[in-house]
Amino acid sequence: MEHPWGISGPEFLWLYAAGLAVALAWLIVTRTRARRPRQIEPTPPLDLESVAFLSGGSRRVIELAIGRLLEAGALRANRSGTISAVKGSQGNDPVEAAVLGAVAARSRQVRTVISSIRSSERIERIADELAAHQLVVTPRVAASARRKAVLGLVLVLVIGAVRFVNGAVKSLPVSYLAFELIATLALIVILLKRPIRARTVHGDRALESARTTIADGLGLVALFGLAMFPNEAVRSALSAGGKARVSSGSSSSWSYAPGVYIASCGGSTSSGGSSCGSSGGSSCGGGGGGCGGGGGG
Repeated sequence: MEHPWGISGPEFLWLYAAGLAVALAWLIVTRTRARRPRQIEPTPPLDLESVAFLSGGSRRVIELAIGRLLEAGALRANRSGTISAVKGSQGNDPVEAAVLGAVAARSRQVRTVISSIRSSERIERIADELAAHQLVVTPRVAASARRKAVLGLVLVLVIGAVRFVNGAVKSLPVSYLAFELIATLALIVILLKRPIRARTVHGDRALESARTTIADGLGLVALFGLAMFPNEAVRSALSAGGKARVSSGSSSSWSYAPGVYIASCGGSTSSGGSSCGSSGGSSCGGGGGGCGGGGGG
């Protein structure tokens, strides 16, 4: 029997498997290179907002803004596990103003406030500055790297599909090849959705350096979220709301959710347990401005 392309079925299956191995190697290299850009200039000193973004993305920047407002007395932490604005309070920057606007009409849980704000020009400016110093991967670069990484798999899939049609037309056994094609297609779909960590290797080092110099106050909020806000009484009041979860620890990795500069679960979390820049779990903390409807201490 004459084999299509002069290659027997078993031989093609082995060649297909070898092609998959090469495509997977290309995928790993492409995704890794996205997080290892060439850094021309040394990392500049980072302010708390930059540290917050490196640690947990836009969500952590919003948490830091909430922490500042609570510390300044512009926000009040209620025993119901919510925060509310103190009448007449104003924010010092667009993020703080957005937080106050989100709770102007009624008290809301921290995670709801974070979700409602999404992003702002101020947050995007922080991200752009960090990206310019190769500390974070932009959403555009991350999306591009995800697509380029699967090109090898797509090429292998197309070749395999042509072989499958050719074999089916000649009534040759193609069941094993069909299985490999389905597996390849599933792999492509999964990997296209799998996020790339937003922090580059340079960002990892910068964040680790920040952790060695920050010991207390709002710096801990920037690193670990509102669960580490220094006012224990207010943390307890917010935790008593029942829907808030107290956790500590910083995301060891985070990635971009759909939208610009929004953090989402993109990798494993540290042993402390706060994932995704405390994307809802760490709405357990905050306070200094007030607790339980009164002046908090």
